[in-house]
Amino acid sequence: MKQTIVAAALFGVFATTAQAVDMNTDALKRMQQEGHKIADEAKTGKPIKANNGNCLATQGKPGTNGANLVTQKCNNKAKQHRWSFDGQGRLVNDGGLCVEVAGNKAGGAAKMSNCKGNAQQKWAMDGQKRLKGRNNLCLQVNGNKVITADCAGGGNQKWR
Repeated sequence: MKQTIVAAALFGVFATTAQAVDMNTDALKRMQQEGHKIADEAKTGKPIKANNGNCLATQGKPGTNGANLVTQKCNNKAKQHRWSFDGQGRLVNDGGLCVEVAGNKAGGAAKMSNCKGNAQQKWAMDGQKRLKGRNNLCLQVNGNKVITADCAGGGNQKWR
């Protein structure tokens, strides 16, 4: 009788352990899928939305040197809407070009340029959801164009 109880208890422990392993495999599978999604976005970039609901885009083909930045209706599959930050703080489009501003004055156009590493190509998403450059200017929506402006708290400088 005592052996039967011990055997039943051990069986219960093993059955519970097997269920825990099954649940853990499901959790691991979900984590792996999420990891693949993040890695894919890092390779191909993802859309950056302006506060008005439109997406940051290059005017024309993403590989066009000198193309202006604009906002357009979002299309997650459009290459001109896909962005990533590289390891050097540059905002890179799907065409392999970097966002650059000419000079340090507000009101200038933000354009696409070959990636170099100069200060005019360094960007970060700050705590207020602004795309802020090393020159202390932010990317700002102005109609459907994107310009540089002194960083403020306005909605036209908010990105997500």
